[in-house]
Amino acid sequence: MLKQEPVTDNTFEIERITEAARIAGLFNAILETRDQFTVQLHNRDDLFNSMILSVNADGKTLDLDELQPLAANNFVDKGVTLRMMIRFRGAQLAFSTTVINKGRKNGAISYRCSLPPFLLSRQMRNHYRVEVGVTRNILVILADETGATIQGTLHDISIGGIGIRVNATEVQDVKTGERLARCTLHVDDTKTISSPLEIKFKKNIANTSLALIGGSFIDLQPRDKNRLSHFVAALDRENQKRLHRV
Repeated sequence: MLKQEPVTDNTFEIERITEAARIAGLFNAILETRDQFTVQLHNRDDLFNSMILSVNADGKTLDLDELQPLAANNFVDKGVTLRMMIRFRGAQLAFSTTVINKGRKNGAISYRCSLPPFLLSRQMRNHYRVEVGVTRNILVILADETGATIQGTLHDISIGGIGIRVNATEVQDVKTGERLARCTLHVDDTKTISSPLEIKFKKNIANTSLALIGGSFIDLQPRDKNRLSHFVAALDRENQKRLHRV
């Protein structure tokens, strides 16, 4: 058998996993963590949640818990295809499975489904930048050594750096390679991420009065590193949910 090689793009390394033993092993590991899957039904835009109850590698089946919210179970019966997605061990796993049987025990619904012939595993690259839509309007404040500040909004972010939309006239004197004393990202109303920033690029955004500047974080403190990692992962999950609806 030929070894399955990962497919690479600018964002992810994508691997098609076809070995039944490896698929079952991943499902058993997920079963132990009790992590939830995102579930989408054929011809429906809604997203639901479920968990694995058991894995039968020999019988090539897996049992799934009832969907949440509970009303979703009215749309599922024998023969229905479920599209499943989960983020596990730093990768996004996706597959489709068909319901073999719908059962009920002690008032709870469960589904016996076919073990999928393959999984798609998408491993995020190091320092992958997550883009942020203009409607999010996440505040970023830049400050120089004198304390003068420039306000902007988040354009994209990774665990290594940030892209910021700013008024072009306010950054006319900012140069590539310059170090700003402070870049403060407002994660929410109570949390911020802050560090010095080295400017890596600056360019005007066509047909607007805005510019995009990008920079690398310098000497992030452990608390901010942890907060940044969680923030980037949360943004990526939101993006993937939107993609999953398409």
